[in-house]
Amino acid sequence: MDTTNDSNEFDTALYVPDATKYWFVRADSHARFYDDFQLNNFIAVGGNDVTLEELLLIESRYRVTPDILKNRYKAIFNNIFMNNLIEEYQEKQKEMPEELPATTKKRATAAGTNSFMFIEEMHLGDIILVPFRSSSKFLVGVVMSDVFDEPIDHIRLDGEDESYTISDFDKKRRVLWIKEITQRDLPDKLKWIRYAHQTLFNITEFAEFINLLIAPKVVYKGQFYSRIGVETDAPVSDDDLFQFQKVVQEAKKPGLKISQKTKVQSHGDFIQNVLQSDWKSLVAIGSVLFGSANIKAIEVKGIIPLLYDRWNKEAIYKRKANIAKSKQEIAEAEAKTAAIVANSSAAEYQAQLAAAEVESTQLDNKLKQEQLRKERLENKKREREIISDVRFNDLLHKELLTDDTQLPDASLSPEGVEMVGNLMLTDSPVGTEMTIQTQMDKVIEVEG
Repeated sequence: MDTTNDSNEFDTALYVPDATKYWFVRADSHARFYDDFQLNNFIAVGGNDVTLEELLLIESRYRVTPDILKNRYKAIFNNIFMNNLIEEYQEKQKEMPEELPATTKKRATAAGTNSFMFIEEMHLGDIILVPFRSSSKFLVGVVMSDVFDEPIDHIRLDGEDESYTISDFDKKRRVLWIKEITQRDLPDKLKWIRYAHQTLFNITEFAEFINLLIAPKVVYKGQFYSRIGVETDAPVSDDDLFQFQKVVQEAKKPGLKISQKTKVQSHGDFIQNVLQSDWKSLVAIGSVLFGSANIKAIEVKGIIPLLYDRWNKEAIYKRKANIAKSKQEIAEAEAKTAAIVANSSAAEYQAQLAAAEVESTQLDNKLKQEQLRKERLENKKREREIISDVRFNDLLHKELLTDDTQLPDASLSPEGVEMVGNLMLTDSPVGTEMTIQTQMDKVIEVEG
């Protein structure tokens, strides 16, 4: 049996889970931490005045709705900023204002809001855009961990000119960097973010455009999307647009309606989408335009198998299990040591303060409260781990889409061939892809 063309009879598409959110995250002012984020596979936000533990342990009565919880975050940061301001005024022996100055209150509110989004609304599997200075380029990545505040190892570079600024933000998430794109690659709908001043904000409403920055074919929310790039900087004629639409009409299933967004002037694209079940028509259009084989099936893959197919599901879960086991053993050993120390301390107090039963009772209550606090924190982390595991499984998604529908036997006319050349059409991915293999060891092992 001849299988020479088997590899050409299958195409691939990126699977994006419906619950995915998309975030614009600055690497501090003037992109100070851009290199650190990229080299060490993480993102981070400020607000070091309030610990991650304190925010994770916000009581359930504040977790009834997102707005209530968000306001609680802002209240906590406002209180901390106020206390810090009081200490500053006392040190300088200045009269304290009745309320926070406007600039201080604005910083406190921003820190609270950013921390809320980073901790409570961002999740493993979400897509990240990080701008460089003047938004001349952007990192595109996927969140690979829950939030953590433990220190991380930073790559050391040799040579005086190879240094970079290390982030001092304590709340972090691991990120697998997919690619770096230029300002020119940015879809028109997202051009405005070059002028936005916020440190962190949600850009999920532009999901369909951001997905196509990652891969030229995408399955998202029951729709199959395809991007065909237009690389020419020359004016686009009506004749070329007509020829393109002629290919679309001739190659697709008769009667099928294709949604299309077109921006072809000075480097642009044709973005088309149909129901997932009608994927074959969009693939057929690409086959006609680029002379590829008759595609029989589409392999729909999550981000990890799409970018790094050799790192299969079993290997990743085995690695995660080994890491979890090692961390559990360490935690159990530390807990035993802590218990011995605590018991020893309690015995010393009882011996030394035998007559002071009140103080002993207070100490005992304090230890119990601390233990309860630790248990609450561990329970909260376990809850978040369950969510992360579900999201992680989505990143490993694989399915095969097949369709035996017979489509019209379309081909490019001489005018069509000229149109492809005039528009400089391409089905290649956008941007410069990152090397995935070297990142995996860092992003799979989650701190905490």
